[in-house]
Amino acid sequence: MGLATLVRFGAVQFVACFAAASLAIAADTKAPGGRLAAGDLAEFTSGLGPMIGEVIGGPDASGYYQLLVPRKGEVPINGNKLRLVQRNGAPDAAFKPGDIVDVRTGPGQAERVSIVKVKGAWCQIQAPLLAGWEECKDLRVVKRAGGGQGAEQARPEEDTKSPGTASAAAAAKPANVAGSSLRGTYQNADGSVQIEFLPGTKAFWSLQGATMECTHKQNGKKVVLSCDGDDVAFSVNDDGSLAGPPDSLMTRMKKKS
Repeated sequence: MGLATLVRFGAVQFVACFAAASLAIAADTKAPGGRLAAGDLAEFTSGLGPMIGEVIGGPDASGYYQLLVPRKGEVPINGNKLRLVQRNGAPDAAFKPGDIVDVRTGPGQAERVSIVKVKGAWCQIQAPLLAGWEECKDLRVVKRAGGGQGAEQARPEEDTKSPGTASAAAAAKPANVAGSSLRGTYQNADGSVQIEFLPGTKAFWSLQGATMECTHKQNGKKVVLSCDGDDVAFSVNDDGSLAGPPDSLMTRMKKKS
């Protein structure tokens, strides 16, 4: 699961999480393989979809683990809400912190990001607007750390430019981080999901009548909606509509007339 799939969710998941008004998780599956240990990667479901964190402690007397989640920091999660993704100690993929890579964010779309940590088959990636864990095999190398060639990986093609993505230098300097140019209300095809963009950084995200206060920021044609610590990335289409994560309720959002 990568940045593009942080938001695969259903209405039931959101309502359950929103009603709980916490970071508690909507999944009910116990972590396979028994007790989790420090260094394991585990998945949980937040209000906006599945996320991955690194176990750094627990469980405590109440059965809660402490997970380190990109951009959210330390998060307590009940063990019954966690799914084991990878055990600690798995051999690292052929990547290094500082590598610049492209990650797919949708059909024909990619985002240029840097790797900040490698843990087994998973790479922690970061850009000014996005952060999370991605399977290393799904990344395409643009530039190795230090300018070297580096080791081979699942997609060995390397170049300095990629259609549809910003340069690494542009990614390091967001065009606009104080809100976005979007204004008004956007909705999906059936109107079940709506996003109201206000001047400045404030926004409101609604699903079937339940509303959450959020913030929004923009970098060129990339817009990120942040709700309770969860980030959702959109691309601005040529017709002004928004392209959200595939296989989600926000794949296409059009401005409400």
